[in-house]
Amino acid sequence: MAKDITINEKRILSLLKERQDLMFQVGISEKAIDFWEGQMQDTFDDMDENDENKWHPDYQNNVDSLADKIKSLVARGKIETETIGKLEKRCEVLQQDVDAFVDNIGELSEVKKIVKKYLKKKN
Repeated sequence: MAKDITINEKRILSLLKERQDLMFQVGISEKAIDFWEGQMQDTFDDMDENDENKWHPDYQNNVDSLADKIKSLVARGKIETETIGKLEKRCEVLQQDVDAFVDNIGELSEVKKIVKKYLKKKN
């Protein structure tokens, strides 16, 4: 049978879990942004190459296609920006929750003990 944990331990563990989840989501967003930036750079490179071949019969079709691709990438970038904005707001709320928790406990040392105990069990 698992040992019962205190309300304070449950709360700090909940906050730690939420922080871990947020960090995971931030990591995903960072990877997505890197990917879309790479796609955008590749498309700009394709545009530069296409501009060097204005004589080519497919020049205008390529311009149109690349412009459509840029519009799509910008829309995806906007989605990632909105996602990051939401994550930032969640981080602010989480920080307020942590501050309130620390204020309720009255001592940061008690919080440190709980976290240390949790990390020791995790390893």
